[in-house]
Amino acid sequence: MIGDMLLPTVVMPLLVMLAAAAASLRLSWAPAVGVLLAILGAFGWIQGFRLNHLLEPAAMDGLWLMTLVAVLAASLGRRQGAALMLLGLPISVWVVWVFAGSIGPVVWVSQALALLVPVALVASGADNPDDSPTTTDFWMPGFLVAPVAVLAPTVGLAGSIKLAEIAGAMGVVMAVCWWVARGAPLIADWQVPRLWQRLLPCLTLPLMWVALTAYHLVEVPAVALLAAALPWLVGSLFRARLEASRWWLKLVVLVLVTALPLAFSLWYVWPEQSLY
Repeated sequence: MIGDMLLPTVVMPLLVMLAAAAASLRLSWAPAVGVLLAILGAFGWIQGFRLNHLLEPAAMDGLWLMTLVAVLAASLGRRQGAALMLLGLPISVWVVWVFAGSIGPVVWVSQALALLVPVALVASGADNPDDSPTTTDFWMPGFLVAPVAVLAPTVGLAGSIKLAEIAGAMGVVMAVCWWVARGAPLIADWQVPRLWQRLLPCLTLPLMWVALTAYHLVEVPAVALLAAALPWLVGSLFRARLEASRWWLKLVVLVLVTALPLAFSLWYVWPEQSLY
């Protein structure tokens, strides 16, 4: 059982991303292909593709559609990429239209605002504000990856192992992007393609869609999902101060803004029947 869950969630995405890392030594576009194959492969393995319903996608299909938009956006400059990520808004309406009879205007507006958060992260250069080819700040990108550690167990406990696995696979992909972009140059003299850096903030778009899908399909409380965004909020508001801080302080803050929302979200969605 555990092995069956780990294969599409960790093993397969990790192997694909490591192959992409090796290929990027010669092919600058390898990271984009690796991300797309890793997430699409995990999605197809866990959820399955409905090839005969491509023109009528469901909410779950938004995950690979948002991933496709994110990869294309990462291939452009920061501003152009942020503009392209606005495609997430019409895609979200398309794939959630089946819920239109029961979803009120407030939910539609909230969904649009949630999808604008990844756009803002990309536009502001959340991972690399100077848009420089390399940087030595290792821990700051961790604030972009941290919400995965909150979303995956929370959604799984709330009732969707599939969504939790897909979130975990995205976490593996984002973590490899983080390590290659920031860790590899610190270990070896490797000119990392800039695409590795640009992919990380763009992947917050499909990750946000994991949260929205959990809200629509699993009815995970919005409060529990909002808590997962704390690392993004702290990383954005205090980026200048954190970048100027010592590495251990960044690590402590990163752990705190991940562990506290995780504890709260798990407590909030904890099944009542398990308490008796």
